[in-house]
Amino acid sequence: MTSPARQHTYTTPHYRLSLVRDRTVRYQAPSLCCADTAALALAALLGDAPGERLVVAYLDNHLRVMGTETIAMGGQTGCGGSLPELFRGAVLIGARAVILAHNHPSGSSEPSDRDAAMTAAAVQAGQLLGIEVLDHFVVGDSDAYGIVSKTVVKLPRQQQPPPTEGTPNA
Repeated sequence: MTSPARQHTYTTPHYRLSLVRDRTVRYQAPSLCCADTAALALAALLGDAPGERLVVAYLDNHLRVMGTETIAMGGQTGCGGSLPELFRGAVLIGARAVILAHNHPSGSSEPSDRDAAMTAAAVQAGQLLGIEVLDHFVVGDSDAYGIVSKTVVKLPRQQQPPPTEGTPNA
């Protein structure tokens, strides 16, 4: 003869996720439809960060930018950034596609084995979620390399400020 099972009362937290606009970033392009415009816009967003930084652009059905997000920041040799972090914002905002970019503080745009592996994993995860990973740019000092498109995009040289009066010209 078995006794009736005891019922337990459980308390669990209930969460609400939301997007918060952090700031606005200006770029000049109607969409990020090709490697050149995507690389230039994301390189401008990365700026000259002293450490490695991973950013993502969220795109709609017409490849217009819905928003951007900094996913991870690191040091001179790398930064973290997991697939859940990468796609969380894309799912929340309802993006159809994403473009990733990260800088190499060394100035080289050559992707590492880790960069290639992360890109392959992101492409696969995106397929499962219905969010296409259009490219992943590695941004160096003078160019950006698209791991998916295998495209090299030359970046404009940063203009040096003019010398001020009393400063010797180099």
